[in-house]
Amino acid sequence: MVEAKNELSSSFIYRYNSIECVGPYYVQYITNLNQDVNGCIEESESLEQIDESFVIDENDEVYLRSLDPKEWKKQDHYAVLGLEHLRYKASPALIKSAYRQKVLKHHPDKRKAKGEVVNRDHDYFTCITKAWEILGDKNKRRSYDSVDPQFDDSLPSSSDISKYDFYKLFSEYFERNSRWTDRRPVPQLGGPDDSRESVDKFYKFWYDFDSWREYSYEDEEAKESGQDREERRWIEKQNRAVRAKRKKEEMCRIRNLVDLAYNADPRIVKFKQEDRDRKEAMKRAKAEAAKARQEEQERAAKEEEEKKKREKEEAEAQEKLKQKALKAEREAQKRALKRERKILRDECKEHGYYVNKETDLVKHMEFTEKLCEMLSAKELEELNTQLKSGGKEVFLAKLEQKQNFSMKGKRCFNLEIDKAMVRVIVKHILGLKTILIC
Repeated sequence: MVEAKNELSSSFIYRYNSIECVGPYYVQYITNLNQDVNGCIEESESLEQIDESFVIDENDEVYLRSLDPKEWKKQDHYAVLGLEHLRYKASPALIKSAYRQKVLKHHPDKRKAKGEVVNRDHDYFTCITKAWEILGDKNKRRSYDSVDPQFDDSLPSSSDISKYDFYKLFSEYFERNSRWTDRRPVPQLGGPDDSRESVDKFYKFWYDFDSWREYSYEDEEAKESGQDREERRWIEKQNRAVRAKRKKEEMCRIRNLVDLAYNADPRIVKFKQEDRDRKEAMKRAKAEAAKARQEEQERAAKEEEEKKKREKEEAEAQEKLKQKALKAEREAQKRALKRERKILRDECKEHGYYVNKETDLVKHMEFTEKLCEMLSAKELEELNTQLKSGGKEVFLAKLEQKQNFSMKGKRCFNLEIDKAMVRVIVKHILGLKTILIC
């Protein structure tokens, strides 16, 4: 506003001109506004980036006056700036625009100019500045979003799972909780026709869910309230313990959500059934292969047994034939022996047993019987042939040969008796049970 004096009258004329802020000091001012508590400078947003289409509610004064500035930490910062319908989806530019409009409308100086009595120590404008202080800072806003009172931490109940469509129900829950991770893109739950690979990828993402949600906004006591370093350390230690507990509870909640979805997912049920069917098929194939091997072994064993049985039967048959042949041979030998003995007896009887005197008859008869007993059929045949050609001389020669053999046998018999006597004497002397003497 510029004041100008009219030369034709003594009155003053006031005229408004639009002035654009420029210069290094203004640039430094904008930079300081975008500087966070860690000293990291965020990308400054130009005035053109601010969403000028957003307009705050003109009837927000009743709500703002209902707030207690001393309880600013319990207030809904998004509602204070008129962004309760957007909440975490509101862009930084939109938050800045809402804050500026609130300042232009509710600044204490503006209200004083209108004649309103303002108590700066207990004025609702403090709630607006606190809302901007929290939502205008990236880290503080994230801390507040982590405990957003409008966020629904509940999980679907068993009745909900059985009553509603699985994909529609759990898609809402997973989409709601996907805001807590910085990993992008977040895989979608999908539909009933998804492949096993996409389903496994989805559940792997959520079982390995990395949540940035933290609970420093709800610290019971600020570290800065400590009077000395030791007290501040103790406060920070207590706060960290509470945050860790809440973080653990949050991760258990996410895990329970994923478990509920996994156990109720009809695709997982189908995949498990396919796995069971495949295992059963493999098991049946294995059992059939084992049965086939066993049958093959039994068949081979049976064939081997039958083969051994046939070989045994053939061997027995051959043995029977052999025994039969031997028996026939023995019978033939017996018949031949019987025949040759009869020929010998008849020949000797016909020639009077080849005696020169009657006293030798018995002796020659005994000798004839001994020949029949001692000689084989072949020997008898040869003897009969010799008797037919040689007659008495052959018989007497055989008799003399037998007598000489008898004398030699008697001497051998006496020698055997002498050896037996020696063994008995040695046994008694040495006390031995048996001694072999060559």
